[in-house]
Amino acid sequence: MKKTTKTITVVACLLFAIILSGCSSNSGADSTNQEKKKTTTSYDSSETTNQEKEGTTTPYESSAIGESERIMSFSLWDGSIASKFEKGNGSQNNPFIIATASQLAYMAEYVNSGQSYEGEYYTLACDIDLDNREWTPIGTDDNPFVGNFYGSYHVIENMRITEKSSYIGLFGKAVDSKISHTYVKDGTIILDSRGLALGGGVGSLESRRQPFMLEECISDCMIILNDEFSYVGGIIGTCDGSGEIINSVSSCYIDIASDHVTVGGIVGEFDPHTRQCTIKYCTALGYVHNNSTSGGIVGRIYGRGGTGLAIKYCVSAVTMDPM
Repeated sequence: MKKTTKTITVVACLLFAIILSGCSSNSGADSTNQEKKKTTTSYDSSETTNQEKEGTTTPYESSAIGESERIMSFSLWDGSIASKFEKGNGSQNNPFIIATASQLAYMAEYVNSGQSYEGEYYTLACDIDLDNREWTPIGTDDNPFVGNFYGSYHVIENMRITEKSSYIGLFGKAVDSKISHTYVKDGTIILDSRGLALGGGVGSLESRRQPFMLEECISDCMIILNDEFSYVGGIIGTCDGSGEIINSVSSCYIDIASDHVTVGGIVGEFDPHTRQCTIKYCTALGYVHNNSTSGGIVGRIYGRGGTGLAIKYCVSAVTMDPM
């Protein structure tokens, strides 16, 4: 499938999902075309503007940056890591602003080193091209991401991961977190390791003290895995606990070259402690080549993990190709 065609299809499905959930979008084609000329994002930022006028967004979403910043910024990563964020203190009304690719890399370093405090807020202020340089996922087993990330409908493209860690994705491990309005485009994940939780968006998403939330995100990645005993999802590798996954789209090419790998169009596996978790208004597209357990929306529900899981108003059009 050509990337251009796939991107258009993904965005169309996301807008369809938003309409079904009752969200409104009144922007015209002319405005959308102008925005595409200014940036590489396929999102329609006028939808965000309408939501702000209606007062439906939280302060960190609406007041952190101006409209002109959101639709005109672009940053190409040179592999460097910034020494600080653009501005902000991490509070809801004054979030950390990420205005360059090197600042996004700094966020990964900041969180993974254990400096992050629970409940901090981060707002992305530009489209980012990671230039196919090696990406370090945000959040580890020892130092997971515990916060709120608002992507502002921006694109993070050309993410590349080839080095092993237990949790793989734009975010590695996220706990008690909200991740929203983020588009991972043209990502590449190629690994030869086992025992992984791997997703285009998040490797592992779980709740401990409060429900997690993943909302209005897109994952458009190529994922190739050459070893066993892993969990792969188009958006999330594994989920555990309570929360919601809503209005999100996966359009991934997933090729598994070994046995004992679980693959799901949206989530690879739900763990046994899953309770009161809902997946709704989500769409899974793309291609899966796997000889083990696969599912259009969820690959596998482990043990009693399905007792509190509800899947509502979701569509899967994934092409399943067993070995």
